Amino acid sequence: MKTGTNIRTTDFLDGFQYAGGELNFFPTPEGYVKELRKSVNGELKISRDKKTGKVTATPIAGKTLSAKSQKLLDATTDSSIKVQVRATNDKLTPIRAPNLGSFEYAKVSSNREIDGKKAVTTAQSINPEILSEMDEYFEKPGATTLHEVIESYIAGEMVQESGISSGNSLTEESVYDAAHKAASEIVPQSNEGESGSTITPFVDENNEVQRIEIQKYGKKPKTIWSK
Repeated sequence: MKTGTNIRTTDFLDGFQYAGGELNFFPTPEGYVKELRKSVNGELKISRDKKTGKVTATPIAGKTLSAKSQKLLDATTDSSIKVQVRATNDKLTPIRAPNLGSFEYAKVSSNREIDGKKAVTTAQSINPEILSEMDEYFEKPGATTLHEVIESYIAGEMVQESGISSGNSLTEESVYDAAHKAASEIVPQSNEGESGSTITPFVDENNEVQRIEIQKYGKKPKTIWSK
């Protein structure tokens, strides 16, 4: 991909499209952008280019950025790491897991650098409708969508430093666990850190997930995903 004053090219990679930006969401629904706005409300202004999918974060004048807002700003301005987020209503991720958010990969280029750093592309899958429902239930609007974005960006930083690409959580020596932990320290998923808050998968005799239920202490449980 090359981007200049009057030149912009768009590439397609494993079903993800990117064009001249650092953080991009596809396909076109705006639900995920609304979730990001909720998560950094009052600190960043979030916008999305409908043609390219590029997400831009702009600090709001006079506001001090929290750690989560600063990390999102980094993800939108770091040209060396391109975070691709597949935001769909699909129930399953590409690895056939319930689509509540899934790290797919972080690939580092062996021969290309940007701003003196190894070029990296990451991919994450989310279902913004389900994540919104979960975050509203736990009373932390936008938290999990932001967590997924930051997780993917941190995974990119990790492979950039090591020079070794990483696959999803099921692959050997994946950076997923470390990236998830680091992201949770900055912006926990909406159920994390809540005493008595649970996400429970219910499986059949073949150990396949049939539905996922969430519950917060003092509230009735709620099914947010079913096969």
